[in-house]
Amino acid sequence: MRKLTATICLTIAVLLGSAGVSASASADYQKGWTAANSGDFATALREWTPLAKQGDTRAQTELYGPVTHVRDGDTIKIGPIAVRLEGVSAPELREKLGQQSKIFMRNLVIGKIVLCRLNGSKTYDRFVGVCFLDNKDIGATIIAKGLARDCPRYSGGRYKKLQTASAKRMIKLPKYCRRKTYR
Repeated sequence: MRKLTATICLTIAVLLGSAGVSASASADYQKGWTAANSGDFATALREWTPLAKQGDTRAQTELYGPVTHVRDGDTIKIGPIAVRLEGVSAPELREKLGQQSKIFMRNLVIGKIVLCRLNGSKTYDRFVGVCFLDNKDIGATIIAKGLARDCPRYSGGRYKKLQTASAKRMIKLPKYCRRKTYR
């Protein structure tokens, strides 16, 4: 139940919002963050929900909780919320390295607390964001391991230098990852 509450905390925050945050709201956000870090997700929910309604963008765009499922190398779930890793292109499960990519990601994050900074976009049923485990970008981790590629159209090239030569040879970059060119 605590794991589900963790996801509900930020699910509500992601779905709400308008504008304007007071100085006391910042302190309430910190109370929620401290509570979530100690595993008290019910308190975090109580602190963050009003902030999200008041327009606190941190309460609206940060998802924090345990990973409950790994779909593939670039999509995880925090409770019922699917998150597509921004700027990461892992192979599909039926493609070469697809299963290895999923297994690596599962071993890396399943059951562990991650922080995802959502960018406000959605693709299919997934929110899009950069996710961190112990302050390390998990997208960067899987790319550096050679099990995914930088998707420059959405990453802005932030993972380009992390790509391995073998990943460049073995993982085909999807067309949607290529930068649009304008004439």
